Amino acid sequence: GHCLPMQDFPTPTQAIYGGIVKNFYALIFNSLVRWIFYGQPRRALAIDWKPMENGWEFQLREGVLFHDGTPLEIGDVMGSYEQYLRQNPYERRIKGIEAVDGSIIHIHLKSPCRLEEVAMPFIVPKGTPSEWIGTGPFQATELNPGFWRLRRNPHYFLSPPYFKELHIRQYDTPQALEKALVSGEVHFAI
Repeated sequence: GHCLPMQDFPTPTQAIYGGIVKNFYALIFNSLVRWIFYGQPRRALAIDWKPMENGWEFQLREGVLFHDGTPLEIGDVMGSYEQYLRQNPYERRIKGIEAVDGSIIHIHLKSPCRLEEVAMPFIVPKGTPSEWIGTGPFQATELNPGFWRLRRNPHYFLSPPYFKELHIRQYDTPQALEKALVSGEVHFAI
């Protein structure tokens, strides 16, 4: 089968659709809403949301910190959505985004749609040169082609992750991965 090389992964604000890339990114980043099995929305950076006429209103969670300790602000959400819209010129649903106050954001849509149809890019700090600073359960300490080292985020706003550190390694062939599993070099494979 084909495997997307880690160095070719999209930026965090482009990785909005399901699949292995989004699952990896969810270790480092959060979006406004997270989805669990069977499409059930759960609170992430937004603690509440409600439909509006041709849009959705989201209330941001207070006290969220990025990996570097800086607080999440509404400008970060605005900047991430603006970056998403620039990188995805064929976005069909979002007409615009508006900060109502310091904790309320409106996503204006071209026509009404369900919450699961609204793009949920990962949120990154506005104006940060590195796009690998997030609010997720792990922070990236090493990002090389074929290998990621992630460390537990001490600022994570939900339950802390069980593991202190994760190593994510890419193997070129299924045989190389099988050898790593059999030898104990790898404990889990997807």
